[in-house]
Amino acid sequence: MEKLLYSIIEVSGGIGKNIIATAVISAIKKKYPERNILVLTAFPEVFLNNVDVYRVFRFGSCPYFYDDYVKGNDVLFFCAEPYRSNGYLRQSKHLIESWCEELGVPVNLDMKLCLNSRELDIARSKIGVSKPILVYQPFGGPSNIAYNYCWNRDIPPRQAQEIANILCEKYHIVQPISGNIIRLNNCEHANLPLRDLFCLLYFSSAVLGIDSCIQHAARAMNRHATVCWITNSPVVFGYDSHTNI
Repeated sequence: MEKLLYSIIEVSGGIGKNIIATAVISAIKKKYPERNILVLTAFPEVFLNNVDVYRVFRFGSCPYFYDDYVKGNDVLFFCAEPYRSNGYLRQSKHLIESWCEELGVPVNLDMKLCLNSRELDIARSKIGVSKPILVYQPFGGPSNIAYNYCWNRDIPPRQAQEIANILCEKYHIVQPISGNIIRLNNCEHANLPLRDLFCLLYFSSAVLGIDSCIQHAARAMNRHATVCWITNSPVVFGYDSHTNI
């Protein structure tokens, strides 16, 4: 039986890293166009409708994966961890560039979030506000329920509230939330599935946040964002197309 050609990439980490991985996957596809790409991830929603991806599997939900895709086939594995690369550890290169170099594929900085027309139509029908929408993510924070503020990444809560108090006069502010993240006044609190969050960004007029998934998603959809930085570096995680403070 003829061997099938696959490239398999495992993407650990959070939503932002998975969005970054879409650029790396495009680079893999460019170098090995004849191979179908399989993605193993905790966030398969990021890769839906992506033309570079043949199949995507959620961690823990891929029984018989070895028998179906590895055994007897011609497979290349891309399992390098970019957080252990020289470029990242020296804080000298963007994470995408470091990741591509670790995998030996051409550097590609163009990320993809692929929304279909049906998703956008549903999202558009739910928007019923008169003011322009501002997506505001002042807190990313750890998922541990004992903590709801991460000092080295989040905007200090008092300042975050002052910003919301000012911007609510011009914008309808939507604050994406999950877990026990601090809820700000003068904001709509939206605990949305990932695909719905991406659609919200698509229809937003402005994006303000920190180094978290929102800024990566905005860049992937060519939406300008203003991003506030504390200890993380925009050289490694940011984008020149954004306003980096």
